[in-house]
Parts: sequence; C-alpha cells; structure tokens
Amino acid sequence: MKQELKDLKVYPGIPEGFINLATNEVNNTKWNEILNYNEILKSLHLDEYGNSKHEILVDTYAKYIGLDNSNIICGPGSDSLIPLLINALTTRNIMTISKDFFRYKDLANILQREVYEIEHSSNMFKNAIDIISKNKIELFILSNPNNPLGIVYSINDIRYLLDNSDCYIVVDEAYMEFSDQSVVDLIKEYDKLIVLKTLSKAWGLAKLRVGFCLSNAQLIDYLKAVQGPFVLSDINATIANETLKNNNYLINNIIQVNNTKKEFINNLDNSLEVYDSHTNFVYIKCENAVIIHKALLDNKILVARFEDALRISIGSNKVMNEVSKIINNTIKDGK
Repeated sequence: MKQELKDLKVYPGIPEGFINLATNEVNNTKWNEILNYNEILKSLHLDEYGNSKHEILVDTYAKYIGLDNSNIICGPGSDSLIPLLINALTTRNIMTISKDFFRYKDLANILQREVYEIEHSSNMFKNAIDIISKNKIELFILSNPNNPLGIVYSINDIRYLLDNSDCYIVVDEAYMEFSDQSVVDLIKEYDKLIVLKTLSKAWGLAKLRVGFCLSNAQLIDYLKAVQGPFVLSDINATIANETLKNNNYLINNIIQVNNTKKEFINNLDNSLEVYDSHTNFVYIKCENAVIIHKALLDNKILVARFEDALRISIGSNKVMNEVSKIINNTIKDGK
C-alpha cells in the first residue's frame, strides 16, 4: 500500500431516496423511449470481444464533431482517458487550476506525478505560462467550461496557452454542448492540443461511460497503442452509436436545460453571487453554504458543497422551483 495515497477518499454513492443534483447528470432525456435496446442486444454476440477500437462509433462521432476518424480515440469515460494521457505523455508533472475537476489531481497523484496548481485571477493564463516555463510542465489540463465554476474560457485564452508554451494542453470540454467556445477546430493548427469529450453530460448517457479524446492523427495512433484493445464495452459503444444519430433530440434537450437554468437563477434571492453558467449546473457563492446545504439535505435533495459555495445541477422545472424556495427561505430565516 502506497503511503502517499492513503488520504484518497472513496467516492460516495447517492443516498437512496434523494434527488441527485450533485453529479451534473442530465435527466430530461428519454432514450428508453427512443432506442430499441432489445434489437441492439440481438445484434451483438456476447461471447466475442467485438471491435478493438470501435471504428463504427468513432466514424459516427467524427461526423458529429467535424473531424477525421484518425483524430479520435474512444474510451470508458474521462476516468480512463485522463490517466491514459498522464501516463503516456508525462514522466514528472502536470498542472491544473486550483478550482477545477478534482479527478485531475487525484489521478496524477495515483500515477505519482507532481501537481502544480494555479489560482484563478485576471492574469491566470499569463501566470500559467510563467509556471509552465519555470517548472518545465509537461501537461496542463483544464475543464472548459470549468467544473465546478461553470464559467467558460475563450478560444483566444486557449490559443494564448498554445502559442506561448511547449507542453501538452488538454482541454476537457465535457460541458461544451451547453456553450459555444469549443477549440476542436484548433486541433488542425496545434500538435500539442488535446480535447476531451463525453456523452455523459448533454447527451444524457452517464451510465454508458463513453468518452472521446481528440488530437492530431500521429498522437492518436500513439495513444491507441498505449491504451490497448477492447477497453470500451462493445455493448456501450453500440448503444452510443445509435444515440448519436439523434442530434436534433440533443439540441432540444439543451434548450430545455438552459431555459430551466435561467428560470432557476431568476428565482434565487438577489443577495446570492451566482456565477455565469455555461453548463447544466449553477455555482453559487454564499457565506451560509453549510446551512443551505443542510436545509436541502433535510428535504432529501443532494447538491455539491464547497467551502463557501454550492454547485447545483439543473433538474426538472418542478425540482428547481422547490430548490429555489428552500434556498430563499433559508436565507430569509437567517436574516
């Protein structure tokens, strides 16, 4: 047992009977009504591994995202693709943003890489370049839009990083379908740009655990060799492929989530500091986060809590109206 990993925590499950607004799932999809799972399963031979790299799924996703097949590798979610990148592209260190997806740091620690963190500020990306240069950073990974803050970094911000550094820049666009700042097109210009995508969020396929890594063809070939064969279940890949044929349905779901989010924010007490959200969740900074969190738990609603903030996933209109009432009443009672 590694001493330096003993402080890692087991990821908690969702308590039975709770409304889950803590893990940024999109629960307004109705894939059970659209897809014929029986027909999909009948088409598969469960005694076979299937295709080692899921070329059919990659081809469908390439058409959706606007890239060539050679620019894409798939895998079972980001918790597979992130360590693949760290393991394949670094030997010493990585850099992250201090307020970002917690698994970047955890996975780097597991792989025994030193982790440098940069604080949010108006000069954040300039400071990042200084740290990259001074410490010979090998890989800088950031979520865009940011999780948990929900804010988005511009294409010019990412281009600045690429133009002024020589490390790998990994942009995790798990929530980008809710925004419009994707840097996928920059892959054609920058050899060290890597973009991560997922079907777990806007597509509403969290249970499938299907993600994609996008980059130049030479790097993708190298990553395929390191990843090895049969990493993603052929069942999951086949269902994902069928789902990707329903792009119009995805667009309607995104519109619905964004409308519910807007209404939820408008209903909140104006004393709260609500971050500009480009995702399917809202980050709310408030001094009484602990009290509000407990009030929601008492009503069997689970949200993510940070020291002085809450991150709340967007659920149905009915649920979000209930959440805003609980929050506003808790604030009113505390005044």
